[in-house]
Amino acid sequence: MNKQTETFPVIGMSCANCAANIERTLNNKVSGLIQASVNFASEQVILEYDVSEVTLENIASEIKKIGFDLVVAEKGREEEVEEIARASEIKDQTRKFIVGVLFALPLFLLSMSRDFGLTGAWSHAAWVNWFFLILATPVQFYTGSDYYIGALKSLKNKSANMDLLIALGSSVAYFYSLAILLIPQSLISGLGDHVYFETSAAIITLIKLGKLLEARTKGKTGEAIQKLLGLQPKTATVMKNGKETEIPIFRVQVNDLVLIRPGERIPVDGVISEGFSSIDESMFTG
Repeated sequence: MNKQTETFPVIGMSCANCAANIERTLNNKVSGLIQASVNFASEQVILEYDVSEVTLENIASEIKKIGFDLVVAEKGREEEVEEIARASEIKDQTRKFIVGVLFALPLFLLSMSRDFGLTGAWSHAAWVNWFFLILATPVQFYTGSDYYIGALKSLKNKSANMDLLIALGSSVAYFYSLAILLIPQSLISGLGDHVYFETSAAIITLIKLGKLLEARTKGKTGEAIQKLLGLQPKTATVMKNGKETEIPIFRVQVNDLVLIRPGERIPVDGVISEGFSSIDESMFTG
């Protein structure tokens, strides 16, 4: 067995149940995977697998099937690829939020003004409800598209997540209102003629705002962590056969003898076998 343990970012999780779904899928379906552990807060998965039995492409494919993306990159380009993926997510969330605001805001103001009697008799005309439908539809199916996609994939995997809850909550208001418009009043006289398009649009837009803020916060947090990790040396000087050799730190093996010169940063954890010096621990202790 050639066991290897690596950590990768995962894009697309919306709740802790998404993380549990990824763990369950990987641990039950991927042969050669010893253990998968997903952290929703940091949006990362720790994979312990046998490289002779399974590849990262196989694992990424399984994660893709259930609606998430594993960020895999060449050595040395992990931060760059993750940054690109997160920037793309923020751009997508921003675009959908802007569309949501452009349609939901006038819809909400007009609907609430009518309900509180702040508008004239014209606002009770039949065409106004159809106008509300026109404003609500782009919010429901464009701004809210992520929730429908996430809900369908969740149901496909016989589980439920936050996307399913949002899709159900907003859809009830939207399709109830649509039924009020399409079904003759003689058949639904007990339900009245009040529509709730503004409710579905407001739900989706406000939650999308939260997703956008969350994505931006995680992006900034990731940048800060990467800058901190950037302080770590990229290479280490090891003694091999009595000669000094400079190698990337990911190639340092257990029992290697690492040479630290005065003023250099310590690249990896280890035990001092020879020599003496002083170490600035402020980075760790503050």
